[in-house]
This record gives sequence, structure tokens and C-alpha cells, in this order.
Amino acid sequence: MAENPIEVPDALVREQMRRLYLQQRRRETGREPSEADYAVDPETLRETYEAQAREMVRGQLLLRRIGEAAGITVEPAEVDAEVASLAARMAQNPEALKAAMARNGTLQALETRLRERKIFATILAAIDVTDTLVSEEAGA
Repeated sequence: MAENPIEVPDALVREQMRRLYLQQRRRETGREPSEADYAVDPETLRETYEAQAREMVRGQLLLRRIGEAAGITVEPAEVDAEVASLAARMAQNPEALKAAMARNGTLQALETRLRERKIFATILAAIDVTDTLVSEEAGA
């Protein structure tokens, strides 16, 4: 990230801190977070989550720029297919799950994950992996 300094909007950092907190609550309790968990004040999360959240947002913004440059998009049908897959694994109604995800912000996070997956696939397809160590190339 040092080679690609990116200004990170605080609103995105606050949202990422909230996501990190909610993930932690899921791990701690083994269940979905409560409404009170979703309503947590992000300022109370800064000490624990800010540095990690800021770096995550920088990476996401960099990936977004790469995706935009490569013309990578996620179609609504791709999101619907992923929601249907999740619903099948969770034995839930796809439409009800999608509505719940839209309410709690996880639908947008799902779309972001799908976009990032496509961006990484594009990056991996474009790189040429060799068995030559970088230090060997420098000496040549």
C-alpha cells in the first residue's frame, strides 16, 4: 500500500470497523448479531478496529480502481445466484434472505466480494509465474 497511497474516507473506515465488530460477535456467540450489535456506535470501536479497518478499506479502494480500469462489473443476476446458493445452504427462502441482507448491509458486501473475486481472477490470469527468484534476476 505504501506504493499506492490512497486517501481513505472516514465513513468507509467506520463502516468497515462495524463489519469487523459484527464478524467478531458472530464468532463469539455462534449466532447472527442482534439489532443492538448492528446499532453499535463506531466511535467505540476505533481503538480495537481502526488500523485494520483503514488498511482493509485502502485495499478495497485499490481493487475497485483496478476493477474499474479493467471494466469489471457484477450483474444483478450474479448477486441473485449467490443469494440463492446461500439460501439453499441455510434452508431459507432466497427472496426473504435477500431482503434481510439488503436491510443489514450484507447484500452490498456480497456484491463487493463477488467483484473482488472477479478482479483477483483477472489479475491472476494476467500474471506470469516463473521459478526464478527475484534476487537471481537482480544479479543477472
